[in-house]
Amino acid sequence: MLRDETDPVRRDIFIGELAFNNEQRRLSRVVGRAVATRTGWQPLPGDRLPLEGHAFSTDPRLFGKRPGYVVLFTVARNERPDARDRFVTDDVCEPYEYVERLTRHTPEMLREVVLERGIDLGHQNDGAVVVPVGPDLVALPPIVRSAQTGRWTLSHAAEAEAVETFRNEFRRNDLFEIAGRRFVLPGRVPDVPTGAVNWQNDAEFLQAVLRRLRRNGDFGSGSEDFRLTERLATRLFSLYRDADAIGGRTQALLAARARLEEFVPKLSNGSGAVAAIADALHSHDGVRKALVALTEAERAELRRREGEAVRAETVQAVETEIGERIALRDDLGREAERVETLVASRSERLAEIEASIARATSLLEGRVATFVGEVREAGRLVANVLGSDDAGSVSAAGVGRVAGLAPWARADRPAPVTSIGIPDLATVLTARAKSLGLEADVFRTLDIHCRSGDVPVLTGDSVVTILRGYADVIAGGRLVRQPLDPSVLGPEDLWRHPGSGQPTALAAAWQQADAAPSKFLLVALDDLDRASLSDWLPAFRTAFREARPRNLLVVATTALPNSSDREVGDRHRRPLPGTSGGSNALVAALMRVGTGRTTELEPVPSLPPISADVRAVLLSLALAEGVSGADAGERLLTLHAAATAWGDDETACRLAVGCLTGRNARAALVVQPTPTNENARTGT
Repeated sequence: MLRDETDPVRRDIFIGELAFNNEQRRLSRVVGRAVATRTGWQPLPGDRLPLEGHAFSTDPRLFGKRPGYVVLFTVARNERPDARDRFVTDDVCEPYEYVERLTRHTPEMLREVVLERGIDLGHQNDGAVVVPVGPDLVALPPIVRSAQTGRWTLSHAAEAEAVETFRNEFRRNDLFEIAGRRFVLPGRVPDVPTGAVNWQNDAEFLQAVLRRLRRNGDFGSGSEDFRLTERLATRLFSLYRDADAIGGRTQALLAARARLEEFVPKLSNGSGAVAAIADALHSHDGVRKALVALTEAERAELRRREGEAVRAETVQAVETEIGERIALRDDLGREAERVETLVASRSERLAEIEASIARATSLLEGRVATFVGEVREAGRLVANVLGSDDAGSVSAAGVGRVAGLAPWARADRPAPVTSIGIPDLATVLTARAKSLGLEADVFRTLDIHCRSGDVPVLTGDSVVTILRGYADVIAGGRLVRQPLDPSVLGPEDLWRHPGSGQPTALAAAWQQADAAPSKFLLVALDDLDRASLSDWLPAFRTAFREARPRNLLVVATTALPNSSDREVGDRHRRPLPGTSGGSNALVAALMRVGTGRTTELEPVPSLPPISADVRAVLLSLALAEGVSGADAGERLLTLHAAATAWGDDETACRLAVGCLTGRNARAALVVQPTPTNENARTGT
């Protein structure tokens, strides 16, 4: 709360009065009087708050308050340009009021005010007060407002026998006067108690004293303890200690001792009169004779009669309680028997159910075995009818045949297949490129783009050879081809055929890659130039990179670029260069015997961590090439991870930047193919 804020400089805390309160508009205006500083209250100059120190407020804590209500508040700038007041209250709170007028009261007068007459706090509503107790002490009593008088008295929940006191260390500037009343600077109210005062009224205090004295004192009319003298305070303190009444209530006892020093003179006169009356009664003949008449026999008879009455009531109560306990025991016994019977019945039923489950499980296992055999035999028959080379396997390709996928949309797996790791990938791909009469940079650039999640575009006279060679090395020959046509208007049409709504070859391959995450699968989107390339290819690349299985690789093919395509500098549409093998590829195709060894790459479980030094090299190379943007940074990381198979970290960094920008001649060899026939247009 603001009144307990220990650092008033952190935000300006003002003290002021409520000027008016408009209940209908739920609007209040506060007049600031002073601001809190570390050295105390500082009165506000006339221009501290615009318009004579006013600030309006919509705080519900000010609704219902009367003008003159004193409040602590912080302000914020009014965002409404047409408003009269340039400030609005941000937080409000009642301050502590220092009731200075009680300083001159004696302890008895102070108790009378706090307990009976009450303290007048004006329009204040929280009862946050600091009451001076003598010249050097103050108290923070919990007080409540009386509904009859409107004044504030000590709360009934407070322990009046020990109200904590604190050292009075208020400075002159810690108290600010408004309308003859003083209010405390926030954070200056003491919080470490130094003692306590007893604010019980005389009757309660006397009863408390007598309760403690009865435990250890001798108060016969002739005893030392009965004569109330000035030494009684010390004597009472000793009695408190001997009766184990001190304990953890030392402050309460010290307060009671101080109260006794004040209370003894008042009590001495009354106790002397009481003693005189008691002595007169004991010396009266009639009283003495009446006491003598009560003989020992009468006292014995009285004890016997009272004992019999008490015994009868006690026996009846005990018998009633015993009967109730017996009835309860019988009820519990019957309930226990019922539970035991129910448990036995349920146990028998459970045994029957377990036996039934065992019989059903055995029967089901036999039927499932028979059914599986029938399904396996049916699968062989269907595979034979459809021309499958591997009739015993169940895969996404088999499902594709049933769904009606074209033969070129199937990812049939040749046999045998040899697994290779990342360290062997560059060597195997380089050897395959040489055997096909191609430059090694073609497979290197294609591999980095594909495994980093990109969709490279291929064109030229050796596209089919490149696709088959790359699939034979990295995917065990699994290659799916999906021809495109003008009906493909967006990325969604790659997943469902626009006309029929049936799943496409890409959708089937995606599901197959999800089902077998340890096997790479290559998909070729053919005739990309027949679809709306410029509209959806960049969006598809981004969506594909974020959602694809890591073992699904996608390549797009297009016809040989015309002059307008070559003039476009957008790297999203630019075909991957170097895919025309020329005469070397022709000779290699004519002279090659056999198809070569088929291999498949073992996927890496996760991307390897990149060190800070490698990231610095990537950053410097990217800045030198003019690369910018967060998306480009993410692409560089994935490209670098794929390029590590082709060299050390520095080489991988250069390859990654070259693949991203297309400016690295070694990463992407620019070869302008010459179309020879119609097949060159589609890359087949």
